Amino acid sequence: MKFVTAVKELYVKYNIQMIYVESNNGGEIIARMLKREGLAVTVVKAIKDKVTRLREYEGAFDSGWVYFLPGTEVGVEQLLSFPFGAKDDRVDSMVHSFNKG
Repeated sequence: MKFVTAVKELYVKYNIQMIYVESNNGGEIIARMLKREGLAVTVVKAIKDKVTRLREYEGAFDSGWVYFLPGTEVGVEQLLSFPFGAKDDRVDSMVHSFNKG
C-alpha cells in the first residue's frame, strides 16, 4: 500500500492527468489499486518488444528532440546501458510516454 500512497502523492503534487500502466507482470493489479484511489489510470499492452519500441524513436534522440532534465540521471543511465543493463523500467516507461504524448 506504500506504493499506492507514494503514487497518489506524486499524482496530486504534479497534477498528473493520466497514469499508464503496462498490463504484464501484475500491472493490471496495480492499475486496479490506483483506480480505487480515484486516480486516472489506463492499462496499456505492449505489442512489440522493448528494443523495437525504443528503436522507433532513435531519430528523435539523434535530432535532439529528447531532453533530459536534472534529476533524471537514473533514467539516462538505464537508457545508455539498454538493453544489457540490470534494469530497464524507466526506458520502457519513457517509450510508452512517447506513444501517449
